[in-house]
Amino acid sequence: MDFVNKISIAALLHDIGKFYQRAGLNLKNPNNYSYCPTYNQSNSHIHSAFTAQFFDDFENKFSIFLDANENSDDNIINLASYHHKPSSPHQQIITEADCLASGFDRTGYDEYNAYVSLNEQEQKQQERYDKARLLSPFSKLYLGKNVKEAKLDEYFYEIDELVPENIFPKSLKELDSNNTSNSKPSEKYLKLWDKFKADFNLLDFSQATENFNNFYQSLLYVLERYTSFIPSSSYHTIADISLIDHSKVTSAIATALYKFQEGCNNFDVINIKNREDYKYLMVQGDFTGIQKFIFDRYGKSNKFAAKILRAKSLFVSAFTELSASYICNKSGVNNACILINAGGKFVLLLPNNQNIKNIIAEAEANINDNFLYGATYSQTIFNITSIPFCGNDFKMGVSNFSKKMKELAESLELKKLKPAIKKEKFVFNNYLDEVSKAEGVCEICGIRPITTSKNIDKEKISLCIFDKIAVENGEELVKNDFIILKNGLFVKSIENLIDEGKNKYDFIDFAKLNGSTLNKKIDKDDVVYDVRGIYDENGKSFDFSGYAKKPYKAYVPVFKETDDKNLRYEDLSKTDIKNDVMPGSLKLFNYIARDGRKIIYENGREKSVGVSHLAVLKGDIDNAGEIFINGFKKINAENNINNLDNAKDIEDIYTISRFSMMSRMFDYFFGVWLPYNFLTKEYSSIYTIFAGGDDLFLVGPWNQIICLAELVSKKIKELAGLNEEVHISIGIALASSSVPVYQLSDKAEDELEKCKNLNGKNAVTVFGKTLKWDEFYKVFAKKQYFGELLEDENGNGNKAENKHNAVSIGYIYRIMKFIEMNEKIENCKKNGGINLNCLYENAKWRALFRYITHRNYGDNKLLTEKLNEIPENIEKFGDKLIIPISYAIYERRV
Repeated sequence: MDFVNKISIAALLHDIGKFYQRAGLNLKNPNNYSYCPTYNQSNSHIHSAFTAQFFDDFENKFSIFLDANENSDDNIINLASYHHKPSSPHQQIITEADCLASGFDRTGYDEYNAYVSLNEQEQKQQERYDKARLLSPFSKLYLGKNVKEAKLDEYFYEIDELVPENIFPKSLKELDSNNTSNSKPSEKYLKLWDKFKADFNLLDFSQATENFNNFYQSLLYVLERYTSFIPSSSYHTIADISLIDHSKVTSAIATALYKFQEGCNNFDVINIKNREDYKYLMVQGDFTGIQKFIFDRYGKSNKFAAKILRAKSLFVSAFTELSASYICNKSGVNNACILINAGGKFVLLLPNNQNIKNIIAEAEANINDNFLYGATYSQTIFNITSIPFCGNDFKMGVSNFSKKMKELAESLELKKLKPAIKKEKFVFNNYLDEVSKAEGVCEICGIRPITTSKNIDKEKISLCIFDKIAVENGEELVKNDFIILKNGLFVKSIENLIDEGKNKYDFIDFAKLNGSTLNKKIDKDDVVYDVRGIYDENGKSFDFSGYAKKPYKAYVPVFKETDDKNLRYEDLSKTDIKNDVMPGSLKLFNYIARDGRKIIYENGREKSVGVSHLAVLKGDIDNAGEIFINGFKKINAENNINNLDNAKDIEDIYTISRFSMMSRMFDYFFGVWLPYNFLTKEYSSIYTIFAGGDDLFLVGPWNQIICLAELVSKKIKELAGLNEEVHISIGIALASSSVPVYQLSDKAEDELEKCKNLNGKNAVTVFGKTLKWDEFYKVFAKKQYFGELLEDENGNGNKAENKHNAVSIGYIYRIMKFIEMNEKIENCKKNGGINLNCLYENAKWRALFRYITHRNYGDNKLLTEKLNEIPENIEKFGDKLIIPISYAIYERRV
C-alpha cells in the first residue's frame, strides 16, 4: 500500500476518539493513555486514547494497513493516535494538518492545547463538551456594514445522523423542549455510535489496497452520515465545525503535506512545521457553460428530451468528479485531496511544485482539447486555476484565509475570460466533410454528425454518438441502483487514447442491487456510488450497501401501474397512452404537464380541470461568493451591542473547515433534501434536471413548481437558522407542454435575472411579476381566496347548491383590468406626478368595481362583503395581485 494512503486514512480518523469518548464508554486498555499528553501530572486530550481504542476494536479490519517491516512509529494506529504527542516526522505531519485545519497559528494551537489540558480535569468542563451541540455555521454569517444591525441568535443541531429532516438547526430552547424522553447527551452519542459501528463493519477493507479511492469515498460517507452534527471541538472555540469537516480537511492537508515533503526528500520536523514556504496549491475547476450544455438543442426533433436532460445533468456531475480525480491521480495523491465537488465545480488541495503545475496545465488541455472539443465543439469549457498557499494562509483573519480564497475566486473569473483551448481548435477544419460523410447532423443536438439511429413510435431518429449514449444513460439511470464511474475509460478518453467511437463518451456504467453482478462490473480505479437516495417511495430508509451514497440519480417522476387510467391524461390518444405509459419508465413531459390538473366531481362523474402547463424553475443562493469569502464573522457582543466598534468587535473567522462545512450543507440541501421532498404527493411530478452546489434547475407541473419555490425559499431561511444574510432568488417560466423545455429554460433564466437586478435580491419572478419573498408569501396566500370565488364557475363542486357563492370568469378578468388601471396611476406618480389624462382614464376603476359588483351580485350580501376586499387588496399589492388570480384561473380552467 502506498504510504500516502495510510497518511490519508490516519488523518481522517485522528479524532474518531472524540465520538467514541462522548458515547460514555470506558477505555478498555489503560495502556492507550500513553497516546495522551500530560499536564500537571495528569493525562489530557483523552480522546487520543479512545482513537487508539477504536483501532484496537477493529484490529481485524485495519490489519490490511499494517506492514511487518514498517517502523512502529509509522503504523496507522500511532499515526492517528499520537496527533497531540508526535514523536516522528510522519506523526508530525498529521499534527500540523490538524492545526492548520482548525485555522490556528502556532501560538493559538499551543494555547488551545493548554486550555484543554487545564479544563479537561474539571468535571464541569467534562460535562460541557459532552453536552455541547454543534452550532450552525450560518449563525456566524454576517455581511452587513453596521454591526448594530447584526442578528446574534444562535441555532444548533441535535446530536443525530445526517438525514434530510435533521439539517435544519434550532434554538437550544426548542431542542430541549423536543427532548421529551429526557435523554442525556451521552445516551444520544451512544445510540449514534452503535449505528456508526454497524455501518462501519459493512465497509469492504480489501478495497483499501485494490481500489483506494473507492474505499476512501465509502468510509467518508459513513463518517459524514454519523459525525456531521458532532462538534469537532467545544473547548475555547466556536463549536460550529463538525467532526467530519475538520477530519476531512485534516486528511487533505496531511496528504498534500506528505507529498510535498516527499518531493523535497525532507522529513525534518522543523521543515514540516515551517509555515512560510508555499507548500500547497489550492486548485479550482469549473464546468463553464452548464446551462448551455444541458439545454441547447438545435435539432429538429424534440424526442428523448427528458432522458437527455437528465443524462446531461449526470454527465456534468460525473465529469467534474472524474476530472478532479484525474488531476489528483496524476499529481500522485488520492481523492482525499478533493475538498469540494459540487455543482459542476471542484476545489483541490495539492502539493506545490512545478511538476504539479505542469500536470494541471496538461490536464486542462486534455479535458478541453481532446474531449470537450469533440463532445460539444468547445461550446463548454472546463476552466482550471490554482494559487499557492503557505501554512500561514490557513489562519483565520482578513489577511489570511479570506484573502487567499478571494484571490482564488478572482483568478477563476479571469480564467473564464480567456478560452482554455488552443488557437488552432477555434476552426473546425473537417466539420463540413464529417457532416457530409455522415449524411447530416444529429436530429437532437443539430450539431454533431450522425453516427447511428434509433426507432421511436415507428419513426427513425438519427443521432450522434454523444446523444445516443445520453439516451441510453437516461434510461439506465432510472432503472438501476448503482453508478460506476469508469476512471480507466475516462483517462483514455481525456488523453486521446481512444477514438471518437462509443467508448469515447461511455465512462459511466450502471448496476442493480446485486452483489455478484456489481462486483463483476468494477475495475481497478473505478468508484461506485449507491444512488438510491436515503428513503424509498414509502419513506423507509435504505440499508447501507457498503458503498457511498451520492445523489446522482436524485428524483425523477416515473409512471405508476394505474397511470394508464389516469383521468388527467384523458385528452391524450389511447394509442399514445398504450405506447408511453409503462410502469417504472420515465414520465414524459407532456404527461408531467398534465399532472398539474385537478380531479373534480361533476354531474355524477370525475373529470380533470386546469391547464396542462410545464414550468421551469431556476434558482441560486444570493451573494454566494460574498458569503463564502467575507461572510464568516465573530461578533464580540459580551456587553451591549449598541456600544460595539466595527473595527474591534467584528473578527474574521473564515477557515478551510468552515468553507468545507458550508459548501457541504448547501450541496446537501439541494442534492438530497430537495429530492427527498419529491417523494411526497404534492411534488411527485417534479423533474430534477440539476440540483447541487448552490443552485437548481427543475421542471414540473406549473402549480407544483410554484408551490415548491415557496417551500424552498422558506426552508433556505430555516437551513440558515433564520440568518437574514442567506436567501435565494428564483425565476419561474410557464408554457404549454408543446413548448420545448430548452426554450422555457431561457425564459426562466431571464426571470431569474430580474430577481438579481432587484435591490437586495431575495426575490421571485413568476407570472411576469418580480417581488421580494416576504411580499410573495402574503400575496400568494390570496390564491385560496380567488380560488373559492371561482370554485363553482367551472364546475368544481356542487354547482346547484353553491352557484350564489361564485363569480364568473368574466368578472375576474374585469378585476385584472382594474389592477392594470391602478398600476398606471401608480406609475404616473413614480414618473414625476399625476398626468390628468392618465388620472381621468384610470381613476374610475373603483367606481367601476362597485358598479359591476352591485349589478352582478348585489342580491348576495355574503358574497358582496367578500368581494369588497378586492379594492383593498389591489391598493395593497398592486399588479402583484395578478399572481394569485392567475394561479386560480389556471387551476380551474377547463
